Amino acid sequence: MSTFFPTMVACPACGHSEERVVAQSIHGPRLPEAVTDILNGSFQRVACSACGAHFEMDAPLVFLDFDQKIWIAMYPRAWESRWEALEQETLASVRRN
Repeated sequence: MSTFFPTMVACPACGHSEERVVAQSIHGPRLPEAVTDILNGSFQRVACSACGAHFEMDAPLVFLDFDQKIWIAMYPRAWESRWEALEQETLASVRRN
C-alpha cells in the first residue's frame, strides 16, 4: 500500500514553509503514475507558493514492488552522513517484512 501524509515543507530557496502531501511509501504496481513521475523526474517536485522556486521534496521514502523483488529506501540529503546506520535499518526492515 502507498502512504501519503500532510507534512510541513520548507522551500530551500526562500525558507517559506507550507503543508504538502508527501509520500512515505510507494507500492509501484498499485500506483503506476508515481512510477512514471519518478522515472521522468517530476515526482514530488513542487513550486513554492511564496517565491515560485521549483524544488523536490526531500523526505524519507520507501519504494516497493514485491513482484519484481524491489525494495528501495531513499533518505533526505541531510542524512547522508548516517548512511551506514540507515543501510542497516533498511536491511533489517527488509528481513522483518
